[in-house]
Amino acid sequence: MGGNTPTVGTGAWSIVSGGTGTFDDTTDPDAIFTADAYGTYVLRWTISNGVCTPSTADVTVNYYETPTTATVGATQNHCGTLTSTGLGGNTPAIGTGVWSITSGGTGTFTAPTSGNSNFVANAYGTYELTWTISNGTCTPSTASITVNFYQTPTTATVGATQNLCGTLTSGALGGNTPSVGTGAWSIVSGGTGTFSASTSGSSTFTATSGYGTYVLRWTISNGTCTPSTADVTVIFYETAPAADAGDDQSLCDVTNTTLEGNDPAPGTGVWTLISGPNVPAITAPTAYNSTVTGMIPGTYVLRWTVSNGVCASTSDDVSLINSDTPTTASAGSDQEVCGLAATLAGNTAVVGTGTWTQTTGAGVTTFGNANSPVSTTSTYTEAPTTATVGATQNLCGTLISGTLGGNTPTVGTGAWSIVSGGTGTFSASTSGSSTFTADAYGTYVLRWTISNGVCTPSTADVTVNYYQSISANAGDDQTLCAATSTVLIGNTPTSGTSGWSFVSGPNTPAVLPTTGSMALVNGMIASTTPYVFRYTITNGTCTSTDDVTVTNYNNPTPAFAGNDQTICSTTPATATMAANTPVYGIGEWTQESGAAATITTPSSPSTTITGLSTGTYVFRWTITNGVCAASSDLVTITLASPATVEAGIDQTICENGNATMSATASGYVSLLWTTSGTGSFNNATVEDPIYTPSASDIVNGSVVLTLTATAATGCPQVSDFMTLTIASSPEADAGSDATVCQGTAYTVNDATASNYLSLLWTEDGLGSLTNATGLTPTYTPTAGDTNSRRNRYCNPDFDSKPEHRMQHSSS
Repeated sequence: MGGNTPTVGTGAWSIVSGGTGTFDDTTDPDAIFTADAYGTYVLRWTISNGVCTPSTADVTVNYYETPTTATVGATQNHCGTLTSTGLGGNTPAIGTGVWSITSGGTGTFTAPTSGNSNFVANAYGTYELTWTISNGTCTPSTASITVNFYQTPTTATVGATQNLCGTLTSGALGGNTPSVGTGAWSIVSGGTGTFSASTSGSSTFTATSGYGTYVLRWTISNGTCTPSTADVTVIFYETAPAADAGDDQSLCDVTNTTLEGNDPAPGTGVWTLISGPNVPAITAPTAYNSTVTGMIPGTYVLRWTVSNGVCASTSDDVSLINSDTPTTASAGSDQEVCGLAATLAGNTAVVGTGTWTQTTGAGVTTFGNANSPVSTTSTYTEAPTTATVGATQNLCGTLISGTLGGNTPTVGTGAWSIVSGGTGTFSASTSGSSTFTADAYGTYVLRWTISNGVCTPSTADVTVNYYQSISANAGDDQTLCAATSTVLIGNTPTSGTSGWSFVSGPNTPAVLPTTGSMALVNGMIASTTPYVFRYTITNGTCTSTDDVTVTNYNNPTPAFAGNDQTICSTTPATATMAANTPVYGIGEWTQESGAAATITTPSSPSTTITGLSTGTYVFRWTITNGVCAASSDLVTITLASPATVEAGIDQTICENGNATMSATASGYVSLLWTTSGTGSFNNATVEDPIYTPSASDIVNGSVVLTLTATAATGCPQVSDFMTLTIASSPEADAGSDATVCQGTAYTVNDATASNYLSLLWTEDGLGSLTNATGLTPTYTPTAGDTNSRRNRYCNPDFDSKPEHRMQHSSS
């Protein structure tokens, strides 16, 4: 206590105010004072010497109880307001609480000392608010709550409806740039597609599921606020095929015909009459194969117009030449001519024109005027049919061509040959429809030649490209940890070209270069959504792709296993853990040290641990996420067993006696007996000391004796008491001595007694005693008592009469 050691006199400690307690030695200047309850105590050190005025000095000792553990409500998310709801701090049973701002900015609390205060922020943002419960010099208890104030997001707007022709990529969609929140494009209807920059209002959109009408939505979000949306319609019109009205028709005196326009899909078509000898009926003007009725001889011109949405329309005209029935032809009489020339004698056409043609015979006939009825003729060797072939062929992964498309000669014979490219074989070298098998990949030029005698052959060439198919290999999938870049390596093609492209992911990183087998990816972010990159090898018409997945894990949330715990409980005991919940990764509890225990749910931050026995345990909370380095934290659980104490049954002793305690106690590290009186124990730190009452204890008649057991750290003290009743000793006065005559009975009339429960008179004579249990007994002596007996009073008070002594006892 820090009292000074007196050089003159003796010192003694006493309690001035604050309550009750005990000094381990009231005369020791450095005594230790143990209070019976928390509070402020004033203790006095008094130095006395004889009759001199004592010297005193007071010391104030404040006993502060550990403040209530602070708790707060759950995280709050607010939209469009700067005022929170009640923060959910607990009301302290011990100590006082106050709110403070840990981070986020400035603001005010509506009731700073109330756990359920509201908080008014000065600006939108994320605030961490701390509820601190303090009590005197004890370490304050704190708990924090996060409050997110989200501003209402900017109202979303978009551009006008877009009508596009012949493209699947829109113009800029016209979404506004949010001043509050972030924007994102999504597809409402129409099919699938990709945005060039899904978080930019000015993104373009490329439809991947084909032409049609797409509704696209621009959504601006901010935290938990209701997002603002606006929709824009984009109509992709496919370019309709160019109008083809079909070949001109030569008809003979018909009244109807069928038109042969091309199918306008995906657009629509319509037939119109441009000119003609009359106005015929077009039975189905929008059908490409409509019929035309009501025709007369003459030439009609009809137009087929094809259109689709905003795409430019195209048109084509067809002529329907409806000739009148010609004059019946007469070639004249058959002629037998010796030579190579003859004069023909056909009739003159009244309707139509006449034309001479050769139907049979060797050689080629030349007519002097093929339209004259009387034309002359000449005969020559016939030239071979003009050679034609099919279109260029581009083939992938095969060395066998399709049919080469050479025509079948009506005059002469045909044969295939190789002009350039390498070697190979024809399946039928004299057939125009032969196929060609190349000996190696490359470009081949093949020639179809039609010959007839000495005439100059006719030739036509077809090109066949044989492209080798090369399989793309993008490499193994990658797993990374919070990386911003990575390298993509595909296989190197032996021919053709290769390149990398971005397919999907949490954002759009830069892939450079886009050509070649190796590329560097920059601008990656950590996310639970993997990236997909595509490696493409192109060789002519051959294309091969392979995708690689790159998973870029977030670093795991830093592990916090919770505060160390000290538990006072019987065994087996249960502890509830209080680790943090991972934002990224998964957590797992493991036991580091201590006796065997059971972790109920190892993956739960708030799991219970059962089967704990007295002692110290260490548990580890580990959070892992993919290939990232794990984060872990340790928490210590100390389990202490409570002490038990029984002060014993109440006792009663006489005022001059002492009492031996009969207590029992277990699980303690120390014991201390205290008294409500001023008596003393021979050893106040053992179970069964001897208590000697003081004078004031005897005057008061009873004291309460309390046995307090102190358990191991973590368990509170426990106490029990017993009542010691101190009975006063009985007092007796038999009265004055008396002398009586022989044969006369004597009644005592001046005896007194106190503090007794019962009275009893006895005598040592030969007479008889009546009313021996009262204060006024009567003794009748006999002859033998004369001058030979004296009465005696004893046990515990003794008084004698000179004659006929009687004994009076009380209890």
